[in-house]
Amino acid sequence: ARKAETPSLTHRTFSAQCGYKSSGGVSLLMSGRRRMSRDAAARVGKALDLTLSEREHLRRMVEFSLADEFEERASILRSMTAAKRFAEDWRGTVEAYEFYRDWTAPVLRELVSLPDFKEDPEWIAARVHKKIRTRDARAALTRLLRTGYLERDKDGALRLSSPIIATKSELQSEPLKNFHREMMKLAGEALDTQGRDQRDMRVITMAISESQAARLKAMLTHFHKEVLEVVAGDEPIETVYQLNTQLFALTDPPDAPAHTEAALAEEEA
Repeated sequence: ARKAETPSLTHRTFSAQCGYKSSGGVSLLMSGRRRMSRDAAARVGKALDLTLSEREHLRRMVEFSLADEFEERASILRSMTAAKRFAEDWRGTVEAYEFYRDWTAPVLRELVSLPDFKEDPEWIAARVHKKIRTRDARAALTRLLRTGYLERDKDGALRLSSPIIATKSELQSEPLKNFHREMMKLAGEALDTQGRDQRDMRVITMAISESQAARLKAMLTHFHKEVLEVVAGDEPIETVYQLNTQLFALTDPPDAPAHTEAALAEEEA
């Protein structure tokens, strides 16, 4: 946008405005090949003559990108909606973090569909296979209502606001990864806590081509669509199940870059 106002603006002149001796650093930032540091955020904010609220929002975005812990990132996201100007842009991502912060909210959301469901934290805590605390059930229900994943009908009873949840933001990949980790842990525990009539675990270790891997991914995508068609069938709901499918590489392809300590150090730098 600044270059559209000033066509003569170049990476070199903008780097100088940011206080850098070389244009390389700013170029890497703008191409996404280097994460912005706190110092860089301050320099860029000053060079772009951002307002105080804009600089503060930029600082929070940088803090978000630098944070390692899921809860820390979620806390920063919530603070980013404090300014009304930016709240709407981040609302969907914040809601995703709230929904996927642990495994209880998605499970309780589906539990609402059961015909014998009771909006009673004690009943919920007792009904979930992996026992949860009453206060956690209460907190999950509050979170689901606040973020709009549940709503109340005209009689005040809980119901799903939408039968299917679809992700919209690239940043939502982070809470989804957290949710996958949680569910894989539960799958491991199910090996010891559930009989074969309640679970189905299958593992195939195979040597294949990259082309075959792509075909398998397409097959899994088609399979998941068929699962959703079955789930949408008009049959009485009796219990909540979790279906996990994982396809991942155990070795690197021949043309992959070597993961030596020197290479990893260079990537990090």
